[in-house]
Amino acid sequence: MRVINKGPNHFFGSHKGCEIEITREPADEPGAFYIIVRGPSDGNLYDGWSPPGILTMREAKREALYGAQLKERP
Repeated sequence: MRVINKGPNHFFGSHKGCEIEITREPADEPGAFYIIVRGPSDGNLYDGWSPPGILTMREAKREALYGAQLKERP
């Protein structure tokens, strides 16, 4: 995964030609990540809230890859 821009409550990067954008909402609480993964043809492969139990940005990035089917779940 390539990082383009990141902060404690925001991530923007790319993986396999797809753009990944993750925002923590609200910024001061754990969990509640909004994930958007855009495919190379500008279609969204994932657009929505992370499932319950995703508490860190690292987990949200992993969920983005799994949810967009860019990586298989273990």
